[in-house]
Amino acid sequence: MLHIPKRHSLVTETTKAIQSGIAEGIWQDRLPGERVLSQQLHVSRPTLRAAFELLEKQGLLTVSRGKRRIITGRPPAPDRAKPKVLGIIATQRMDRIANIPFQMIMELRYHLSQDGFESEVFVCPQGDFRKHQRKLEAFIREHSIFCCILMLSSEELQRWFVQKGMPAFVLGSPHPAVELPSLDLDYHAASHHAAGLLLARGHRHLALLRLESDVAGDRTSEAGFVAGVQESAHTGAQCAVVRHNGASIDICRKLDRLFARATPPTGLFVFKPLDMLIALTHLLRRGLAIPGRLSLIARDSDYSFDCLHPTVAHYDFPREVFTQRLTRLMLQLVENGALPARRTLLMPHFVPGGTLGPAPEPAA
Repeated sequence: MLHIPKRHSLVTETTKAIQSGIAEGIWQDRLPGERVLSQQLHVSRPTLRAAFELLEKQGLLTVSRGKRRIITGRPPAPDRAKPKVLGIIATQRMDRIANIPFQMIMELRYHLSQDGFESEVFVCPQGDFRKHQRKLEAFIREHSIFCCILMLSSEELQRWFVQKGMPAFVLGSPHPAVELPSLDLDYHAASHHAAGLLLARGHRHLALLRLESDVAGDRTSEAGFVAGVQESAHTGAQCAVVRHNGASIDICRKLDRLFARATPPTGLFVFKPLDMLIALTHLLRRGLAIPGRLSLIARDSDYSFDCLHPTVAHYDFPREVFTQRLTRLMLQLVENGALPARRTLLMPHFVPGGTLGPAPEPAA
């Protein structure tokens, strides 16, 4: 079967496609003409000619007087052994993560499968990594995992991969002392921007709500929001940081304590979509007018935000661009066996919503 080249490295993949066709005996003595072959491979003639030059250097082709490409050598038949397997290390089952990260991972797995790579998921809950280390080692051994994607990973887990020397890629932010390639949103910049939005609307008592976790992206977000408050020129700007254990009852309890203060916040920044939904419904049930009494901004996006009333102000990003960048980086890691420890950040954009308004007038 003639293999259609993939688009992430067109000249290289065109060369591989022709090599494969020669090895499998699709063409015996000579290649078809440029017009026919470019149609068969779905590539332009300039791309095809660049591939011909590489194949000539490899001694597989020569050009006759009539510009026909004569096959002068044959590469070994392509290895049809078991495909390489990539491991996805997550903190929870795929069916329990938020909608948007779930969709991106499914798209990534699809694109990898199109390039002949399988993927397996291992759940490593946050907490004491040592409890799960042997299971992770068994997972890597049994599935012959050769590289891993680390999702919402702890510093201990990231360090383990560095120490093992095993190829790994952080989907999210690596911890400061960890040298691994990564792709994430610029949460520091977005969180700093969120603080500025609230301050610009007159809010001076701000708070952020986040999960108590060891995830680098959450730490970066907190640092960005706090810095946005501390670096502002607005007199009297304050910021409270509220951490919860992930249970809805704990979120509600922490919010009750926060709004029982003598000077409760008028602006609240919430990291996770589910936390935002819990906070919004709980605070409305308490009788707080949103945005009249309290303004809210979500750091992350969710499909439900535009269906609520009021709609939720939040940050979003071009998912297609993110997924394409992630797939391209993973294919480079898979094919090369390593990537530079470069941190790639994409800037999210702010989506206005009905939960953001001016600060309430001070009581007389």
